[in-house]
Amino acid sequence: MRRPMNARCGLATVVLVWAAAFASPVAAGPLPERPRFQLAVGLGASVDRNAPNPTPDRPISAFFFTAGLGDGSLGLDLGVFANGARNTQVTRLAIEAVAVLRPLEHGMRDVPGYGARVLRAASVDVGPAVERVSLGPLAGRRFGFVLGAHMDLPIGVEGSPKEVRVRLGLRRLHAGHATLGDIEVQDSALEIYAQLAFVF
Repeated sequence: MRRPMNARCGLATVVLVWAAAFASPVAAGPLPERPRFQLAVGLGASVDRNAPNPTPDRPISAFFFTAGLGDGSLGLDLGVFANGARNTQVTRLAIEAVAVLRPLEHGMRDVPGYGARVLRAASVDVGPAVERVSLGPLAGRRFGFVLGAHMDLPIGVEGSPKEVRVRLGLRRLHAGHATLGDIEVQDSALEIYAQLAFVF
């Protein structure tokens, strides 16, 4: 009884070995490309006419930092904005998470030239934000959403996996009011900025 069983096992082993040897290998598909990362840092100005600003028509210096994911038609940016207000002005520190929409990226993807590169990167930014405002020992928080836009001026050869860009943009936060003592803090009028952006 054992010999037929051993024969069947041996035959099955031969068939499996033969099938493994002559089977066509499965073609591995290409790995999906990861989204490109972006880091940008720069300076700008904030037009803030809130009381008790003694010079409401003079822009206040500001700092901007951005970390982004995605370089296609849709991306995501995490940003930080801080103004350089003096003791007699309202200090602002905002953190925001915005969707980055590039409406021209898809239609101009295969168009050569420097102008097309600039237009592909032209972006509209929108998303939620929280802003901390303070004046001396008084502080408060404001919640709202950011509207903005920016354009990138690439430096270097097109098609490189790593790029350096000069980024020019503007933003405005629309948020609820906060009260610091007897001062009602409202939105600043506008922020403009220039950044050095690294895309990789």
